[in-house]
Amino acid sequence: MASMGALVTVEARPEPLTVDLTRSAVIVVDMQNDFGSEGGMFARGGVDISGIRAAVAPTARILAAARRAGVKVVYLKMGFRPDLSDAGAPDAPSQLKHAGLRFGETVKAPDGKESRILIRDTWNTDILDELTPERGDKRRIREQKEESLKRGKPWDDSAYLFATRTGKPLDIANAARAFKRVLRAMTPGGQEPPRHSLYDLRHTFATLLLAGSADSPPAPITYVAAQMGHATPATTLRFYARWIPRQGRRYIEGLLAVRPEGDEATAVQGRSS
Repeated sequence: MASMGALVTVEARPEPLTVDLTRSAVIVVDMQNDFGSEGGMFARGGVDISGIRAAVAPTARILAAARRAGVKVVYLKMGFRPDLSDAGAPDAPSQLKHAGLRFGETVKAPDGKESRILIRDTWNTDILDELTPERGDKRRIREQKEESLKRGKPWDDSAYLFATRTGKPLDIANAARAFKRVLRAMTPGGQEPPRHSLYDLRHTFATLLLAGSADSPPAPITYVAAQMGHATPATTLRFYARWIPRQGRRYIEGLLAVRPEGDEATAVQGRSS
């Protein structure tokens, strides 16, 4: 693993993966008792949890390394409200998927206390002991809820990771209006604000990464391609090659000359980014 300041390159396959530590987080998803502990939902339902258990120790090592490097750690958990009002209708996929696993039933936790399968704020949905969150880790939903209640505003317990200040899902129209307000506030008096959209920030993100700065070297094209969601770095080069510093341009001429084939060629021709 190589390091360039905040950029860390992992020798992964099929190609190296470069990560900007200042813009990254380790997200721990569903590593909770119902899925990875004896007495949890999976174990009670006869599901083999050996694969999950095998992932615990490596995950703990990754979390320790992330914390040492100052990388944020975010925990996500799955759990329903006690009245199951957020589980959907009786024929909803969520209900059908978990019906055979007895979700919502009352059980005994290892300490003898009452708990409930896949219900929030019970032993069953607690994070595995070996991966217990530490001071400074983010439990995003809980923090948002506490902040909202401190302001005296009701909290919508929707459990969205990215939500409004009162817990409701973000609305793209409201986000776009907020962006326009920022543009107007930054425009000198007597001038028209620039006609930018939220989508334009995607292009800004890519070009700034590729151009680099006095304090930060240009990001590798493989990293930018991954961040943009492009199928290959060649796609990224077709749209953003002009932003690569001049001294590095000779290395991309060959890639730019390669024409994608089949579905990828159609996709490139049909996309603007």
